[in-house]
Amino acid sequence: MSRKSGIIILTLIIVSLCIPMIGIYAWQAKQTHLVEPDVEVSLRFIYSSITFSFDGNADSVKIIKVTQAMTFVPPAFKIVEVEFDCTHEGYGDRSGSNLPKVSTHHNAILHVTEGKVTMMTIDGIWDEINQKKL
Repeated sequence: MSRKSGIIILTLIIVSLCIPMIGIYAWQAKQTHLVEPDVEVSLRFIYSSITFSFDGNADSVKIIKVTQAMTFVPPAFKIVEVEFDCTHEGYGDRSGSNLPKVSTHHNAILHVTEGKVTMMTIDGIWDEINQKKL
């Protein structure tokens, strides 16, 4: 066998081994773009929350972290941390208030249990579900 034939055969073997690996990599990369159900539930809740719907900036919403809570008693829940900006300070429905237009960054913590948001606090001081200070 000539040197040229050997190089061609070696190249074909390497390419045939790489194609499945490239396919697996592409499939895994695609999978990471899927939004898990608890994150989707959290985002829908954020967008429909009173504080965010008053003056939230949709482009600023960012999922920071999703954590499985360690519980001894069922049901288990996920903790979803989300950041977003509003164009005014404060929380809840602020209509009728004379608020200066100041961009305000918020950090929200949501608990998602069995596909439902059971708690949402903003900046550690506002209970979004019950619309009151903690």
